[in-house]
Amino acid sequence: MCTSHKVMCKCGSSAADFTMRDEVLGHEVIRGLYCPECGKGVSVDKGTMLDDNGWIIEYDMEIAGFFGNRMNAPASGPTPEFVFDGGWCTWNGYCPGDIETAYYERQEIVKLMKTDPRAYVKALTEWGGKRARDLADKGWRKAKAAL
Repeated sequence: MCTSHKVMCKCGSSAADFTMRDEVLGHEVIRGLYCPECGKGVSVDKGTMLDDNGWIIEYDMEIAGFFGNRMNAPASGPTPEFVFDGGWCTWNGYCPGDIETAYYERQEIVKLMKTDPRAYVKALTEWGGKRARDLADKGWRKAKAAL
């Protein structure tokens, strides 16, 4: 089971939904979030931060380290990449705002479900693959990993 939590960026202009795999980590593991605007000029500390396409997540690695055994982290301890890429505290979807964006993009495809179920399945499959490729091409870490 996973939990989700919305976090506002430091400047307050944007937010991102995070999912926490198996409820091992709580939202407190996120020390800070910087959108591309408020992240300008932020020096990324590779020991506590992860930069994904201009969005910077600052993790509390002391908290992450405390739960390292439950996450099967390396003996040296979890890294921001391990926490993010392992799904322990990562975007809900491929990128910030992804769930909402995908919902609206799917609405036209969903209309096919009642009139042409085969076309619906085909369109949904093509849309999902194209969407992941497009997001990967734009540099989103989770989309790249999904391909």
